[in-house]
Order: sequence, then structure tokens, then C-alpha cells
Amino acid sequence: SFDAGTNTIRWTPASGQKGSWTISYRVDDSRGGYDTGSTNVNIISQMRIYTFAPLEPFIKIPASGEQQFSIVVIDANGPVGYIWYVNDQLQEGGSASLLIKAEDYPLGFYSVKVYASDGQTQVVHSWSIKVKVELSSFSGESVPFTGVVLDWKTANEFDNIGFDVLRSSSKNGPFEKISGVLLTGSAGVYSFTDSTAAAGRTFFYKLEDVDRNGDRNQSDAILVTVNVPKEYMLLQNYPNPFNPTTMIRFQLPRNVDTKVSIFNIRGQHVHTLLDRSMEPGYHRLMWNGCNDAGLLVSSGVYYYRLQAGEFQSTVKMLLLK
Repeated sequence: SFDAGTNTIRWTPASGQKGSWTISYRVDDSRGGYDTGSTNVNIISQMRIYTFAPLEPFIKIPASGEQQFSIVVIDANGPVGYIWYVNDQLQEGGSASLLIKAEDYPLGFYSVKVYASDGQTQVVHSWSIKVKVELSSFSGESVPFTGVVLDWKTANEFDNIGFDVLRSSSKNGPFEKISGVLLTGSAGVYSFTDSTAAAGRTFFYKLEDVDRNGDRNQSDAILVTVNVPKEYMLLQNYPNPFNPTTMIRFQLPRNVDTKVSIFNIRGQHVHTLLDRSMEPGYHRLMWNGCNDAGLLVSSGVYYYRLQAGEFQSTVKMLLLK
């Protein structure tokens, strides 16, 4: 196109118009005179990257997984050759793609580079990859009076310093950390107990592994439903005999006003452990051998009683000093 205001010719060659071209022009004046001229233009094709995959510059690959890398180059100068490197090690083949199988590489970090050349010009693109920690198993189970017990094993670990446990009431999150400190295992075997999981609800759990560089990676979520007890029950304390503390366990099938009291062998009240509304589920209380005044009681036979609505149950225990 010609811009009369600036007396400029503008031409954007298409990708197939490489080679030598002659631009001819004629200039006319107002009195009928004119002049002609020409100029030669040599169009060369510039190689460029059209697209590549994956688009992310940093890729995590499970230890038993694989990842395809590819590149599309636009070049009108002729055939394009491709050379791939992983950590500066030349890879076999010369196509526009490369398949990385994690099983061929120890756990750790790698650089993937591809060079595309037509013999005249060259372009390069690179990715960073990490062959990451792989879980061989991850499961959860609701255990009465304990909570949700999570167990997992790793097939491979590299530079991993531990795990955090995340929980949500929805598969899509948000997930919150529920483990206090970074969890470490023995020979790739790990376990964690969520003692705060309420009965009658479903929870989703994820693991988040942490490496020495602070990089974090989350597992897929698993689902665990905490069942509600079907009946009222007061269990035997543990340990029994005891000195001076023992655990008292009971289960409730529904929300109910609940009272747990301690009595001596003569039926006299010693201590009230609990007196309030309780949610359904599996509950535990500790008795430290003290009365309502905070004083240690003497050795002997004692009874603890559960009153939950219309339900009542009493169990005998023995304090030995």
C-alpha cells in the first residue's frame, strides 16, 4: 500500500513470499511529467515458534508416569530438524516431540531443551521438570473412639522431608491443614489420626508432600464417612485397675443432654465429669482420681454412671495406689 501523506510504500510479505523481488514505481508531476524507478528487495523467512506443549514452564511427573513434550515451528526456508536434550544429554530421534518416562530417571529435577534449525537459523525452547514423590497407597478408616485413621505408603521419595494432612467437607475444597507438624514416616510408611472428625459427616482428605526446596505437591482426595453409633453404650474404663488416671468411653446415637458422674462404693457422689448437651458419636473422658474439690480420693471400688436422656448405665472400676 502507498501512503500519499508520507510518500511511503508499505508491504508485509507472506510466509511463502521469500526470495528476491523488484518494486517498481512511477512519479507524476502536475505538468504531465513523470519519472520511474525501481528497487530490489530480498525477503528471507524468519523461523519462529508457533506453539509448544505443555505450556507450563515447570512440570511435575509422578514416578510411574510420563509426559509428552512437543513444539511447532513456522519456517519457509525448508525442512526443520529437531534436537532434544535432557540435562544436556542428547536424546535419540529427531522429531518435533519427545516422550519422557519417569521410570527412566531417578527422582529429582531435570531440564528439557529442544533446538529447531533449518540450517540457517535456530530457535530453542526449554522446560524444567521434577520426577516427584509417588504414593503406592492412601486410605482412611473411621475407628470408633479413635477418629479417622489415615495410612499411606510411598513407592519412591526424593528430597522429601515430610507430609501435611489436609481436610475438607467438600471434594472441591477449600482444604485446610489439620496436622500440626510435618509428618515423617519409616521406610516410606506413614500414619495419622484425625481425632476431631465428627460422627455423621463425610470428610475429604489430601496429602501434601514437602521437599527441601519448599516445593509442595498435593495428592488426589480420598473420602471417609464417620458413622453414627446405632445405640447408647457405656464401655469399661481403661486401664482398670488404675492409678491415678483412667479413660471412660461412651457412645451416643443422637444429640442429647448427657451427664457422667463418679460414685463411691457407698453410693455417695464423688465427682461430675460431664454435664451438658453432647453430639452423637464416640466420646472419651479422663478421670484423674480427684473429687469435686480437686482432692485425690482413696483406693477402692468406684462406679461411673452415664445418663443420656432416658438411657442410664453404671460400670464398676478399681482405683489401686
